[in-house]
Formats: sequence, structure tokens, C-alpha cells
Amino acid sequence: MTLFCLSLGTIFSWMVLRSKSVWPAVIAHSAINGVAAIGTLALKGNVNSLLGPTPVGIIGGFFFFLLAINLLIHPTALDVPNLADQQGST
Repeated sequence: MTLFCLSLGTIFSWMVLRSKSVWPAVIAHSAINGVAAIGTLALKGNVNSLLGPTPVGIIGGFFFFLLAINLLIHPTALDVPNLADQQGST
């Protein structure tokens, strides 16, 4: 769960910095909350929450972790586009 929260915090922070608005992160956060338990509906019996089908498990959160690592390592991931330059060139 801690690794999942750190990964999503990195991704949501990138969304806010990149878009210069909190709304993409708000929508992404609500989408994660909305679909987090859907994987458990398809299973019978007990759910292994460590591996489990929810995003907080190792398997479910693996790609969030990879995306967060990629955002931290990639040198231009946090470059914020200058919207004034883009509007002036058209």
C-alpha cells in the first residue's frame, strides 16, 4: 500500500505540474477510487490483498510503480510546456 501511494503521489504530482491545474489529478484520483474494488467482484473465496486484483497489491500496482519510476528518471518529464509560446506561434 505504501509503494502504491508513493507511486500515485508521483503520478498525480506530475499531472498537476504538467497541466498547471489540479483537476486532472482530481479526476484520476476519483477514477482509481471508483474502480479499485472491481477486480474483487470477479473472484470467489478469499482475496489475497498482498498480490490481489486491487491496485494496491503487487500485481495491480506494478504498472503504476513503473510509470512513477519512469517519470522520476526521464529528464524532461517534469518540463512544463509554455502555453504562451504555443499560442504565439500559430
